[in-house]
Amino acid sequence: MPLTITTNAPEAAALLDKISTEIAASWPQLYGQLGSVFQKRVQDRIESQDNGTWAANSKWVQAKKGTAYKTLEGAGRFVKYKADGKSMTLYGDTGSDWTLSMHDKGFENAVEQIGADGRIEIDIVDPGPLGLSAGSSKFSWIPKSITPDHTPARKIWDTETEVISITSPIFSRWLQATVNRAIDGAGVSITGSAF
Repeated sequence: MPLTITTNAPEAAALLDKISTEIAASWPQLYGQLGSVFQKRVQDRIESQDNGTWAANSKWVQAKKGTAYKTLEGAGRFVKYKADGKSMTLYGDTGSDWTLSMHDKGFENAVEQIGADGRIEIDIVDPGPLGLSAGSSKFSWIPKSITPDHTPARKIWDTETEVISITSPIFSRWLQATVNRAIDGAGVSITGSAF
């Protein structure tokens, strides 16, 4: 007696190919969404000074820029991302020799220019933090030693743990929607904890 075995392997393989093709075509959408989310997070962090947790400006910064100056004010415009079908890159495009990553880690400041008379002179907009009288626009002093000041670290970028916790639910929703588009009309459904 002959034995006949019939499977739906060709149909299942075709459906898996369709799912794979849909996923491959949808990577740019996912990376673009992630880029937008992380860009906004960093911009909001800069604007809010990480919800007020950043170290306060030194009296020197307050004198040079005014007491109302917020650290990295307006720097959110430098936060950019690039996304394609393979990756997303978030970066600071400052176009100068300082970077947002420098502020994330903290750094040593360049020593102020010392004049021929051995004095350092700086322009100021707010004399109050230095204890000077109103109307002063310059401050000068003879330094006791030539040591750079330190700009404290101020969180700019998300940590790896934060990236994972933010990316995971976005990825899960994207994957479920992508698979659902691929199997639409095939008479099957896929659900599970992976989604």
